[in-house]
Amino acid sequence: MPIVRLMKFILKYIYVFIVVLMLCIVAAFFAYDNAYLNIVVRDGMTARAECILNDTSQETTVYKLSSLFSTNYIYNVYDTETVPFDNYTAQSFRYSINVGIAWVLPWSKSCSVEVEERVLELMQKYTGEDKETDEMKKNRPQWVDGVYKVNCVKKNGVWKIDSVELVEKLDPVEY
Repeated sequence: MPIVRLMKFILKYIYVFIVVLMLCIVAAFFAYDNAYLNIVVRDGMTARAECILNDTSQETTVYKLSSLFSTNYIYNVYDTETVPFDNYTAQSFRYSINVGIAWVLPWSKSCSVEVEERVLELMQKYTGEDKETDEMKKNRPQWVDGVYKVNCVKKNGVWKIDSVELVEKLDPVEY
């Protein structure tokens, strides 16, 4: 009888050890995916802002964004975001981004992250073919500061941004 009790005692602690080990492994994968997504979203949103504000060529844009964004975003969504800035290029700007926590499980294929994005002190230069009028100077396009929902997808083990949706428009920061 003492051997049976000893075996139960040992098996109970082995079971607890295995459960704790599995929780640690899941937590490690969660931390890895969260850190990876944080980098992808931060770098991706920064590259997106640079490409939109600097009026880069299509080839340069695809080259810069293809490692961070899905082809669905680059060829369908991105072009509509650049339209207001087509005739302008940024001479200088300050960019601020705060990326939230990505609650993603190791086996997940998609997730969303909340991002607060701001462009501060935007100085633009007109690059259009016509001469810039006073009316155009007054109505230069402004960046939409806001909270965005960034949807990411995992394809072939790599996380990429698939869509960027404005959730809440923020008031511009006075500087």
